[in-house]
Amino acid sequence: MNGKAYPIRINLYRFFECVWADVDYYGDLILWVDQVCIDQSTVAERNHQVAQMSRIFRQAERVLIWLGLNNLRSSSLMDGLNALPVILPPYGPHDGEWYEHISSQPYWGRLWIIQEVVLARSLVVVWGTRKVNWDVLMKFLVRVRRNHPQWQETHLDNVRIARGMRRADGTYQLSWEMALRLSEGSKCQEIRDKIYGLLGLVDPALRVRPDYSKEPIDIVSDIIEEQAKLLCLNTNFRADRDLFAIWDLCREELGLSSEPPESAVRAWERTIASQLYHAMPYGPKPDFSDADEQSGAKDDDDDGKGVNNKTTVMTKPRSSIGDSMDWKFGF
Repeated sequence: MNGKAYPIRINLYRFFECVWADVDYYGDLILWVDQVCIDQSTVAERNHQVAQMSRIFRQAERVLIWLGLNNLRSSSLMDGLNALPVILPPYGPHDGEWYEHISSQPYWGRLWIIQEVVLARSLVVVWGTRKVNWDVLMKFLVRVRRNHPQWQETHLDNVRIARGMRRADGTYQLSWEMALRLSEGSKCQEIRDKIYGLLGLVDPALRVRPDYSKEPIDIVSDIIEEQAKLLCLNTNFRADRDLFAIWDLCREELGLSSEPPESAVRAWERTIASQLYHAMPYGPKPDFSDADEQSGAKDDDDDGKGVNNKTTVMTKPRSSIGDSMDWKFGF
């Protein structure tokens, strides 16, 4: 690269070999490959580039899905897909075999590909020297799932479902809970990418700024606080269920402890209280200066009649976090 040797992984090298062997197809293409185009050793560079990933894949003329080198079995599968008629018959003799083979490829289990595939304007599946348009593969998958709904869904099915959630303008506005559920079980080398690899799918109002210097628990706190702000602005007082659903998903995916740290819960409480304070047009305002204040505690300015002039924002027994969600809003 630029006249110098540059180390790359064997899978990428095999892709380049296929590119060099098929100049008729690839000759005029300008390729963007994250492994080469992003300096992975610099935190500032990663922060900057990852924040742009959704724009890069949304604006690309075409996204290539590289499944690896082909063999006799995969070549037969790709040739069969390309030979399918425009209007598919209700059944195919090779549906089970083809579905099992293509859905079991490791590519579909990588977390980063979810955003890459679902945001793309145009997709081509490349398996060695064979290629098939994404729309052809999707028609085949729809037929398989219609005829065999009892089959366990795979990562490939999740990608297909996610791509179907695009808005008319090609963007996404998923909640963090939905995005995390779509990516459950997907793999990545950097644990923080369990969050940052989904930024292009979630509602812009919920996105956080990538920062690879942060600890995973701090990143989770960031997204929960953003979710809390939106819930309060929408006057959704079931915020507890949404927030702890996000926590449970993040805990499983990022390998965090079973309960959020006390400091994190306090921060979420303050965020919700602050948002509700500014959202209320009239009436008593919550006092969130003391997150531990319990309902019924007397105020220093008590007039002697046992009336508490402060408003408790919410209380919850710490031992029941994640069980019955029973926040109490004292308005």
